[in-house]
Formats: sequence, C-alpha cells, structure tokens
Amino acid sequence: MPPVYPTLSIVAALGVVALELLVVRSDIFRQPAYWLTMVVVFGFMIPVDGWLTKLSAPIVVYRDSDTSGLRPVWDILAEEFLYAFALLTLVILAWDHAGRASDDRPAGDDRPDDHHTDPQRTVARHPAAGGASARVVGLHRRRVPDRRVPQGGRRVPLPDARPRHRAQ
Repeated sequence: MPPVYPTLSIVAALGVVALELLVVRSDIFRQPAYWLTMVVVFGFMIPVDGWLTKLSAPIVVYRDSDTSGLRPVWDILAEEFLYAFALLTLVILAWDHAGRASDDRPAGDDRPDDHHTDPQRTVARHPAAGGASARVVGLHRRRVPDRRVPQGGRRVPLPDARPRHRAQ
C-alpha cells in the first residue's frame, strides 16, 4: 500500500487543478497575481514549516511509513508543498467563484458599470489572495447597497446614531 500522506496530497493537488480547469474556469493559473500570492505564502511557509520539521531537532514528527521521505527544501516533506498548494488554490477558487456569483458577472468580466464607479459606495472584494487578475490585489470592486435609498427610489436620510442631549 502506498504511503497515505503523499497519496492524498497528490490527489488533492490534481483534484484542485481539475476543478479549476474543468468546472470553475477562472484562469487563475494564467494570472501573475496568483503566482505572486503563492510565492508570498510559500515564502512564509518554508521558514515556519522548516523549523517545525527540521531533522536535527524536530517539533513535528511524521511516521516514516506514512510519508514519501522526500525532503526537497530544509527538511520539509514534498507532500507538504502539494498539500499547501491544493489548500490555498481551493480557497482562492472558492472565494473568487463566490465573489463572481454575488456580482452575477461572467468569469473575467472586471469592467465597471455605472454603479461601480462611485468610490464612496464601493469596497474591495478581498484585499489579498482572492483569485484572478486584479481581484488578488484588491482592485476589483463591487457595489455596496445604499440603505438610504428604498425600493421606491426616494432618498431617505439615515437617523443620526449619536445620543442627543438637551440643554438645560
């Protein structure tokens, strides 16, 4: 029987790649921002994971029969990199897909329409690792509903939330 951790890591990585290419189709693998996100995450993962799994004084110990034994960078198992890739990519895909679904826009349509241009009524969808193109760096914006405008269209002022004190 093959080792469990590398087998599951390979299945997870291939599954996420297949999900992107066959289902979600957001083209994140073609976006430099996605790869920059991976570089940043792995840049922090390597020192932390390397310290935890270093063979000279390990804090985290794996059962040899459950791992590949392949440690390409600072005693970190190769399956750790695959698992991190799968996990991060899945989260980015889910976030990007959920954001597009809330906008009711097709993939790749980042063009602002008339109610996406008012900077007072827009917020960044997600500031860091969020998905394709400008979404990763927080440049993609979506409309925040203005609660002061009811369905009828007449503007109603918001009540003042500050306590009022009467002069005596």
